[in-house]
Order: sequence, then C-alpha cells, then structure tokens
Amino acid sequence: MIKKKRGFTLVELVVAMGLASLIFVASIFVLQLVSRVGSKSGIAEDAQQLARTKLDFLEAELRFASELEITNSPPGQLNGDYVCLYVKDGKLWRDDRSYSGPFSDDGGITGYTYTLSFSAVNDKVVQAKLAVYSDSERLYDTDVSFFVSNLNDNNISGLSQGNYVIYRNTQRMVESVVVTASSAFITVKRQTLQMKATVFPPNATNRGVAWSVDNTNIATISQDGVLTPIRNGIVTVTGTTVDGTNKSGSKTITISNQPQLVERVTLYADPISYVLHNGGERQIVATVYPATAENKRLVWSVDDPSLASISQNGLLKAKEINATSKSVVVRATTQDGSNIVATIQITIVKIW
Repeated sequence: MIKKKRGFTLVELVVAMGLASLIFVASIFVLQLVSRVGSKSGIAEDAQQLARTKLDFLEAELRFASELEITNSPPGQLNGDYVCLYVKDGKLWRDDRSYSGPFSDDGGITGYTYTLSFSAVNDKVVQAKLAVYSDSERLYDTDVSFFVSNLNDNNISGLSQGNYVIYRNTQRMVESVVVTASSAFITVKRQTLQMKATVFPPNATNRGVAWSVDNTNIATISQDGVLTPIRNGIVTVTGTTVDGTNKSGSKTITISNQPQLVERVTLYADPISYVLHNGGERQIVATVYPATAENKRLVWSVDDPSLASISQNGLLKAKEINATSKSVVVRATTQDGSNIVATIQITIVKIW
C-alpha cells in the first residue's frame, strides 16, 4: 500500500514564516550594527587625526614664545606681537592685532568641536589638553607638554590652569610652503633645474627649507635646491621647513632624454679559474649591460689590499701570503650614477 505524501499544515506554515521573519530581522540588525561600528571607527580615526594636527600647531606656536600667560578670560585689545589662543563656539580660535579666526582648518573633515585648556607644569613647561567631540559625544582626548625655550629670564605667568593662553612670539613661524621651478620638465641631457621654495608669511623668522626627492635613482637635489637628473622618469621634489613647523610643499618634475645608465655588470676571470697562486696575475673581465649604456667606465678595487692589488684595467696581482690560502673580493663599481657594484671572489693559494 502506497502512502500519500503529507503536505504542510497551516500551523507549520505559520511557524516557518515566523522563523523566516525573525531571521530576516536579525540579519538587518547585524548589518546595521556592523555599519555603525565601521562608521564609529572612521569617526574615531578622524578625531585622532584632528587632535594630532591641532597639538602640532599649538606646539609650533608656543614652543618659541618669549612671554606666556595663562588666563580664564579673553584679553582686551592685543598689541604688537601678542597672540591669544582659545576655543570659541567649539572651534579653536586665534586672535592677534590684525586677525581673529580659526587657527587651523580641519582639512575638509567636518562636524567636530573641541575643548582646550592650558596648565603650567613648571615655570618653563606648559601643557595643552585637547578633547574632540561630535554631536556632544566625547570621542578623543589627549595632551602635550613642551618646554617654552625662548622665555629666558621670564616664567609662565597668570593662572596655574586656564582656557586662554596669551603669548608673545618674536619668532614668526612658517605657515605654508610653495615649491616652484622655471619648468616642470627636464628634457636636455644632464641639464639641472633650480627649484625654489616660497614660504608664507614672508616675514617668517626662519625661511629655510630642507630639500628632498622621493626617488634618488631618478634625480638628486642639493640643499641649494639644484635638481640633477640621473635617468628618465618622474620625481617629486619636496621642500620642508626647518623651523620646527614641519610644513612642506612639493612639485613633480618629468625627466626625459637622459643617457642610458648601466643596469648590470658581470665579472669573470680569464683564464676561467677562481684560484690564483701567490705572486701570480689574473685578468678580471667585466661585461656591462646594456650595450647602449653611455658611460661604461668602472673603478676597480679589492677588499684587502694586503692580499692583492688590481689595476684600473682589471688585472689582479696576488701578493705573498703566509697561509695556505686566502680569498680576496674584487669589486667593479660603475661611474655613471647607477651605483652598481659587481663582485667576484678569487682564492690565492700559497706555493711552498
């Protein structure tokens, strides 16, 4: 007798639909939770980045102050070189005799507010405490203490702790750097290019910059800003302030029509033997690649001149040794700026 297949009862269908609904709702909740966690993680990272940027600015401003006072009330009219830093409407604010406004932007990051306080650690050390908020939620707080190096005979004055700091900075710090050149291209073989760094404000006390390039295999730069090409390619030139603010500017230079540099050098001994009797000679032969390399000149040397000498034609001459055998390493170094070094090891055997 064949049994008929039983279908789902109404109760079973209702239970199944209920379970499916619960699973769906739970999955939506999990997805929302993951989204919120990821969003909060990004917000926390932004808050930390903003805090570091603000504290770097504070340190650059206050470290070189010649006078510094901590108060709990805004100053009156500021004269001369005096500056006041504080928080206004949740934003970090800077006042001087000609400017009143935010003392640094948030780099396009929006929706954050701050609290800031100052305290005197001792007569020469000030501490700045900073907290970052979003929608009234405290996201991140940190502090930095630093020695106010230009106080000399003065001490930190005013209150031991307050929300305003008034200081006089006779050393004007660099606020930005712009790097320029007469051209963005080097198209002539071995042509140099003078880079220029313009710092703002123009009356900054120390307007010097340190020059660097992102790829020294393509070009080098002197501390006078002279860019020297090595091979074809694109290089980014950067000028960075040396006044402690760590401000920088960059410019990209495209280099072409430079000579072919050496890419590889191989060495072998002729006759093909890596054993040489003391007092004997062996010619070391170099092959330079590619064949189109413009400057194939090599400088020859040995790691231990007491064992052997080598001519600039690669002729190795072994010296008398006091042991059964010794090894000497021969080096051939390119001179075209490619900085390639090829080596070969030769064993010197004593003849008794």
